[in-house]
Amino acid sequence: MTAWRSIDEFCDAARATASKGDLNSALEMIVRFVITVISRDSSLAEVFSSPELDRLALELGRLPAKSEFQGSDEDQVVFLVTGIAPTGGHSRVLLDLIAADPAARATVLITNTEHDLRQSDVEGMFEFHGGAVEVAPVGNLATRLRWLQRRLASLRPARTYIFTHHFDPLCVAAAQPEISGRLFYYHNCDHSLALGVHLPHGTHIDFNGKSFHHCRQTKGVSNNIFWPLTAQVSKHRADLPFLTTGSLITCTSGGIGKVDNEHLYERIPYLYSYLKIVPLILN
Repeated sequence: MTAWRSIDEFCDAARATASKGDLNSALEMIVRFVITVISRDSSLAEVFSSPELDRLALELGRLPAKSEFQGSDEDQVVFLVTGIAPTGGHSRVLLDLIAADPAARATVLITNTEHDLRQSDVEGMFEFHGGAVEVAPVGNLATRLRWLQRRLASLRPARTYIFTHHFDPLCVAAAQPEISGRLFYYHNCDHSLALGVHLPHGTHIDFNGKSFHHCRQTKGVSNNIFWPLTAQVSKHRADLPFLTTGSLITCTSGGIGKVDNEHLYERIPYLYSYLKIVPLILN
């Protein structure tokens, strides 16, 4: 990959590529650039966002001047996602967020960027009332981007939620103000560079206090709010002792880097070792 001297130089090169009529290559450049950054262990918890890349993605997805906002369907919401899986916290949180929205219909539009999902792979995966899951058709990134925007224009959502992977410019580029209704950006990829953090026309959602304050105070994100994923509900469950069987089995859903970094080229450890801190917490 080209060794760019600055982020501005990279963005100018991508714009130049798009101006020649090659929108797909410009979008591919963004994907490859972000993947390169997040693959460097030294960027973990150091490089979080890029206003320049977010502006670039929005520019590449800008609609023709003749496009007009047709009004919203208050019973329709859309979730723009990169990919989903039958297991894992990412998809479970998405299900909860779908259930929390009061609209009668929810549609999940999957960009499939750096994924290989087919429509048959997701049928029945998300079984919620009045909802649908649609995978972007086979094609390059530019083709998928235009498909996403056609679907948004057709569905006319009252609210659009971005639930994207780090490297996916399509969610950001597709969610233009004219077709996305009220826009919410879920900052779930908060430990590495992620596209969309600086979207100007949406509400930036942080899931934990640390991410909220970091985005607000360090990254200059002024449109962020904090939505906790958990809430204490009194008398919601029976008051059972913590350990009822005399033994405990536990596991972690985190990546191997949280437990062991011997395999890494750059060994940048977590501040606290999971292997040391979890037994202390359990004790």
